[in-house]
Amino acid sequence: MKRRVLTLVFVLCSLVHWAADPKPIRYFKKALGDENPRAVAIALDITLGYFGVHRMYLGTDPKVPIFYALSMGGGGLLWLVDLGILIAKKDIEPYINNPRMFMWAGKN
Repeated sequence: MKRRVLTLVFVLCSLVHWAADPKPIRYFKKALGDENPRAVAIALDITLGYFGVHRMYLGTDPKVPIFYALSMGGGGLLWLVDLGILIAKKDIEPYINNPRMFMWAGKN
């Protein structure tokens, strides 16, 4: 139990640091490459989707990954829906730099 709490605290601190200074995400994008952002987003969603890392990669409002971390991926379902959308859609351009909590939700 202590290990899970410490892991959650570490992830939350990392997310807060990212919100204050997104340079690590820019480095992350550069290291992973921008040739196929859809494949990178899918890989990040599969591995770290609970924490919203795929949304940080795609560019989003800082509150979104914090919500993912606190709710463990939206109750374990939100990251799976994101994964399904990333796999099903060929063009992920509407999801890049999308500030909404539900990236598939239409514009208001």
